[in-house]
Amino acid sequence: GLGGLHSGAPWHFHNAVFVEVLYGAKHFALLPPRDADMAEINEAIDGLSQYHWQREKRPEMERGGRLSALLECVIKPGEMLYFPDGWHHGVVNMEPYTAFVSTFMERDDDEDPAHNE
Repeated sequence: GLGGLHSGAPWHFHNAVFVEVLYGAKHFALLPPRDADMAEINEAIDGLSQYHWQREKRPEMERGGRLSALLECVIKPGEMLYFPDGWHHGVVNMEPYTAFVSTFMERDDDEDPAHNE
């Protein structure tokens, strides 16, 4: 895929994936499956880009003591990120042009770990 500065993808989840950056840089914010903060994030992200969520809503949530399980990183050319099935994530492209490859892994079964209790 290709993306411009501050474009990206708002919070979502899917199968396990490997993401590799070929040019530019991508910021990933990640939360584990079934994280309690996702209900508030899903409400807050409606109508916002991931970039604007990071700047506007994230600080409010952190001041309120939420997002304790949040993990984040920036991947650059030659680096690869893997995250398992069902991990919630939002992505912001950090350079004027970002080129990347996402390789999605198939599940061995029909279970959806993000919704199983």
